[in-house]
Amino acid sequence: AATLAQATANYLVAARPAAPPPPAVPPVAGGAQTAPAPTPVKGGPVAPDGKSTTSGPTVMTLTQVNDLLAVDGFTLDALAKMRDFVTIIDEKATNINVNTASATVLSAVIPGLSQGDAASLVSGRERTTFKDMADFQSHLPSAVTSPNGSGAAPVLSGLDVKSEHFLVNGKVKLNNAVLEIQSLVGRPSHGGTTKVIWTREN
Repeated sequence: AATLAQATANYLVAARPAAPPPPAVPPVAGGAQTAPAPTPVKGGPVAPDGKSTTSGPTVMTLTQVNDLLAVDGFTLDALAKMRDFVTIIDEKATNINVNTASATVLSAVIPGLSQGDAASLVSGRERTTFKDMADFQSHLPSAVTSPNGSGAAPVLSGLDVKSEHFLVNGKVKLNNAVLEIQSLVGRPSHGGTTKVIWTREN
């Protein structure tokens, strides 16, 4: 499971259509100019500086991937491209597990990692999983570990070899009726209580 955010940053930027250019600012008397009104995000008001205000209607909280359609710029086509790689988690930022992430996600979040090299990493971990991040980095190609022959070690943030969130799928069948249920479970890696974050019927 990956949260909308860090997990597929580059991938989301590629899938999201480019924003239209800002409107021209007409001159006013005296040579001064007035700035165009900020565009509000659907679900809440904005202040003159374009930031969300704390008064008035609350900005909509994302609870599932389909909620992204309420964000200006996201389309059904963009949503279809990213749906299999994103899970909305209404908690702190969570790391991407390099032992379970797909080749698409790995190539999106690791600078310089091609889709082909990411696929090789995924194929290799099927035999032996990465025991820690140092082990993972030792398997990265030189295009990542030493771009342009610089020898500079890459800074891999937001990655880990373990998960704190899991999707659990269940199916209940009674005669001809079938009910499919999916739950998101959180389990802190540094202690704490395992909990069910949400459960949905499909």
